[in-house]
Amino acid sequence: MEFQSPLSKLDYLYDASGSLVAGENLSSATWDLESGLTGTGQADTVTGSTLDIATSDEVGTTKKASVRVTTSKGNIFTRDWYIRIQHQGAS
Repeated sequence: MEFQSPLSKLDYLYDASGSLVAGENLSSATWDLESGLTGTGQADTVTGSTLDIATSDEVGTTKKASVRVTTSKGNIFTRDWYIRIQHQGAS
């Protein structure tokens, strides 16, 4: 579970380099964000994908963000994050 302040934006990175075999590269990445999350600035490399994810002001909710990557050898990997929207800092 990740924790993020309401109306904030953080980078989320999926790095597949540990799962790739010699000569295999990332071919595509598709992000799926639950309502209340907004993604911008997707950046893909030969080994991973990054997305800036902004949260809504729905404090106390948990939202799901997923990325699905396909490699040059046809392998498919997915990664899910569960993002809890809450105020951060001193309690």
